[in-house]
Amino acid sequence: MVYGRIPRGPLAVLKENRTGLREMPLSLVQTTVEYLSDLRQNLEMANSYATEHGNCEWQRYISRYNLHAREKTFVPGEQVLILIPDSTSKKLNKTQQAWSNIEKETFATIWALGQFRNWIFGKPVTVFTNHNPITYLTDAAPKCAKLMRWALAIQQYDVTFCYKAGKSNMVADCLSRIDQVVTDKRH
Repeated sequence: MVYGRIPRGPLAVLKENRTGLREMPLSLVQTTVEYLSDLRQNLEMANSYATEHGNCEWQRYISRYNLHAREKTFVPGEQVLILIPDSTSKKLNKTQQAWSNIEKETFATIWALGQFRNWIFGKPVTVFTNHNPITYLTDAAPKCAKLMRWALAIQQYDVTFCYKAGKSNMVADCLSRIDQVVTDKRH
């Protein structure tokens, strides 16, 4: 509702005029053909503006976020890191936020493996982590029952955990702090 009334579009106005539900005010009297041609011109003008504005914004986006992008060709069989753009994300609930770091890291790993199961099942996967205790998850039997269950769940994948210190793990550091990097460059 807008100002206490339900907004009416141009087709509703035409329908009400044609069916005799409402008379057109004298100041708005146009033939239907004139009204539709004016509407068409206005919509074409709005479309051209939106297209032009969208292209300008897209070029601005490209120039900002592709500063260091380079075209690269890949050799068949070469290992690559694929970042798939989608809406895959997970927010921890209050109970999960109270977990220890090893439990949070393990849960995140299992959840991510489950999300990308269709692409990675049966293929060797290397998970780089800056949390060293998680690398022992597949090597030794965890003492906690929850970690034991999760270690068993991870065994269905061909996963290798590699520890990489946070300072040298630039990809993860960049992805987890992307908002901070963009904000820093603005100032």
